[in-house]
Amino acid sequence: MMDRRMVRRHARGMVLAGYAYGLYDPVCNIVANCVWYDAVFPPSSSQEEVQPKFLSCKAIFRLARRSLDALVAFMTAYAPSLSAEEAMSYLSRSHGNLRHAAMLVDREGVSHTDTMDGAFKAAILAANLPSHAACLAQFWFLVNCAPTDAFLARHGICGHPLATFGFSDSRLSQSNASVLLLLDFLKSDVSCLLRPLPLTPNSSSLSRGAYRALRLKMHRFKMDQEFCFNIVDMALEKLFIQSGDPY
Repeated sequence: MMDRRMVRRHARGMVLAGYAYGLYDPVCNIVANCVWYDAVFPPSSSQEEVQPKFLSCKAIFRLARRSLDALVAFMTAYAPSLSAEEAMSYLSRSHGNLRHAAMLVDREGVSHTDTMDGAFKAAILAANLPSHAACLAQFWFLVNCAPTDAFLARHGICGHPLATFGFSDSRLSQSNASVLLLLDFLKSDVSCLLRPLPLTPNSSSLSRGAYRALRLKMHRFKMDQEFCFNIVDMALEKLFIQSGDPY
């Protein structure tokens, strides 16, 4: 999919917006959403200093929970007669692909809205993105996916949309190139349309007490991160010694 350098580069986008809803399959949606967020809302200089190197269990659970909430919200907004359980059934049968789920709904004669715009708005609200500006920007990104598809196609990325983001070692270099191409496209073509939107609030808008609590939480996370890395390094070193390979 993406190598270690690319994963670290987009870890922030993954934490803040790497959700599974969108017009593609869940894996492609996660990658597209995190790359999109980093392109349109790049970190400030202070945020770059604390880029996460791995995701905690809480962060992963939150991403999974909000992704599921967003997928169900999409289905119940697109087909209001569906219960949450019925929406889950359609999502299971379509493997989380909202396009395929919508096709199933239509094929089986379930009443639904004429467009997906309202359903995507419901999904975005359920995902609880960091700011109102992010919600507006992602809505534009989702309902105007044709320019993104056309851009990728012009660079030889054919077949299933965003297919090169798949798990394939043989496509690793092509996958990284695709991410960079998409990133450049978003910076040039999408972010220029979002200039009138309000900026995301930063730490300067926090009270002194809130900012102190935030800094303390960041420090604890950094300490936990370094501790985990040391444990992993020790385990890998022991494994290499036992296998006779140089570490």
